[in-house]
Amino acid sequence: MPHEYLLDFHARGSLRITANSAAEARQILDNLLDCANVNFGAFPNGDPALGELTAYARHVAEIDGTETPDLNAVRAFETASAALPGETDWEALARANGWVSRARDPHPLPGQPIEAVLYHKELDRVLPFGDWKAACADIGVGPEGES
Repeated sequence: MPHEYLLDFHARGSLRITANSAAEARQILDNLLDCANVNFGAFPNGDPALGELTAYARHVAEIDGTETPDLNAVRAFETASAALPGETDWEALARANGWVSRARDPHPLPGQPIEAVLYHKELDRVLPFGDWKAACADIGVGPEGES
């Protein structure tokens, strides 16, 4: 007797997003691909292969066509172009101290909107999505020279 199997998998992809900063581009991608309904084509029997896709840990590979091999290159570009100075520092610091972005309810009911939030598992604390500065303040850390 056949059984239905739910398979979690990792996929690689890339998407060009126009934004004011890497942090904003990541937020746009998070909103776009947070349990997004996806048509993967068709199964061998012709039935549509429908599923969900969520983006995780994105690396900014290029900015305006120029390769960015690591986070330091992204920060250097954003500092030089004054693209939301310090924002990526707050995000990097919050992530380094246990904060992540995720759906408030990872298994919403059909038709229920998906709300993204910042979450700290160890502290079991939730903050509004994108407020990395508040996440840092919540745990008492800040970029060098700021608090």
